[in-house]
Amino acid sequence: MKFSQYPYKRPDFIKAIAQVKQWKTQFVAATSSEEQVQIIKQHLQLEGQVDMARSLAGVRSDLNAKDTFYQEEVQFLDQQMPIFKNEVNNLECQIVQSSYRKELEKEFGKQFFTILDQSTQTINKKTISIDQELGKLTNTYMEGYSQSMISYEGKKLPMGALFPFMTDKDRAVRIKAKDAYTQFSESVFEKNADLFGQLVQKRHEKAQALGYENYIPLRYLELSRSDYTQKQVEQFRKHIKTYFIPIALELRERRRKHFGVDFLDFYDSGLKFKDGNPKPKGSIQELLVKAGQMFKELSSETDHFFQSMVTNELMDVETREGKYPGGYNGLVSVDGASFILANFNGTSSDIQVLTHEVGHALQTNLSKEVAKKTYYYYFPTTDIAEIHSTAMELFTLSWQELFFEEKADKFRFAKISGQIFNLLDFCTGDEFQQFVYEHPHCSTEERSTKYAQIEKSYYPYLTKEYYHNQGYYIKGKSWVGVPHFITMPFYYIDYGLASICALQLWQRSQTDFKGAWKDYVNLCKAGGSRSYFELLEIANLQSPFEEETIASVAGFVKEWLDDDRMIA
Repeated sequence: MKFSQYPYKRPDFIKAIAQVKQWKTQFVAATSSEEQVQIIKQHLQLEGQVDMARSLAGVRSDLNAKDTFYQEEVQFLDQQMPIFKNEVNNLECQIVQSSYRKELEKEFGKQFFTILDQSTQTINKKTISIDQELGKLTNTYMEGYSQSMISYEGKKLPMGALFPFMTDKDRAVRIKAKDAYTQFSESVFEKNADLFGQLVQKRHEKAQALGYENYIPLRYLELSRSDYTQKQVEQFRKHIKTYFIPIALELRERRRKHFGVDFLDFYDSGLKFKDGNPKPKGSIQELLVKAGQMFKELSSETDHFFQSMVTNELMDVETREGKYPGGYNGLVSVDGASFILANFNGTSSDIQVLTHEVGHALQTNLSKEVAKKTYYYYFPTTDIAEIHSTAMELFTLSWQELFFEEKADKFRFAKISGQIFNLLDFCTGDEFQQFVYEHPHCSTEERSTKYAQIEKSYYPYLTKEYYHNQGYYIKGKSWVGVPHFITMPFYYIDYGLASICALQLWQRSQTDFKGAWKDYVNLCKAGGSRSYFELLEIANLQSPFEEETIASVAGFVKEWLDDDRMIA
């Protein structure tokens, strides 16, 4: 079925809520585990239908911010979902307390109950109105973000369409584009910073209503982080600083010599090679054909799967006005169908985003079997999900001649060196968010000042000279341009944890590609049916929280990057 043919039907929340209440009564009165199993199965079927309606409406809204029907549906759903989820939570509180829990765990898996044990601590009747307000604020931000248009050279461009100019090999073009971006960012800063402040206050209010000191422990529960703590994440950030900042500084000095200049500033940050960054060759359709060839040669798992996504129009990669400017993969059907949204702009990020999102979509597809127990198992925790996507970017590096021809080596170098700086970004973002939610009543100015301090601790060269005395950056205001901070708190570090794991798979693939790919497929097939460390064990991955793991990965990456042919 093509994506356009997927039927959308607004859930009947009155009926759905009444049904969940009835199931709760029946569950409590049940006299056998068999009765409770049937109630849980019916409940999961209904909840899955409601969740997929929200997902489908969300994707269609993101594809066209001017589609008032789906914009209004998203707004309606986000007001009704907290009420519905509260009733679901009431039922699930009874499920986790069942006297037949051992029998139920055999039917649905232990991880299902771990998920419920945590999720039932994240909502109650008191938080319904707070969640409704959070939905409104988030949608307000997303609508503005999707409709952002930046003035450049007499034209209005979607945000993604400006990026090629910001990485152009002509410095004069980069300066004009970067200044246009900065001017736009400054113009929306107060509005978005105010929205963020309101979100922080509401999240703090929700946490306190549930008995938590602040939002951080609540958010860890919302993200189903059952295997590790905030303190372990802090140690992870510390180890990343220790082992990756020196590599980043070395790469920066190497690039300065390559450019033949005395100093690299922020206008140069997007340009990786003096003759220009590698760009994929071909139209969108030609690139998708090449991607089809790549996935056909990569594995039997990726061959038919990718072709079916293209045939069924389960991806939209064109950049246009009114479309959400980021990229993601979203489950749109309980049968495992996913939709990829991306914004191709003629840069190397087109291929990175495509392979990244295909990794997510493949996992969903391969998890179909385990998701028969519960559709919850389509969704691993995000720290695991980002391994699927990041590893796919790395596994496909051997096929980049298809897209970049003679510049494939440069693409590979840019990709791996980019992982270093990404890790620093992810840790910067997580440390900033920790400060924000530990100090929820801080002013915008205080948040920005702290962001600048944290950012410089990871990037020591971020001086006034680097930023050409531009106050927007010097004052630390650029955090407001990261959607994850605003709409998905504490997600950012999951990219970092996943990167260390994905790099392990890539390292292994250099000497045993089949073995590394088998581990990756097994990880995908397991979906979200196991805990974090259990899933790492399935893929033969070492914990990213261990200093030895980070040191080993850093050492291998540095050795690989030391190959001078890549940057010549």
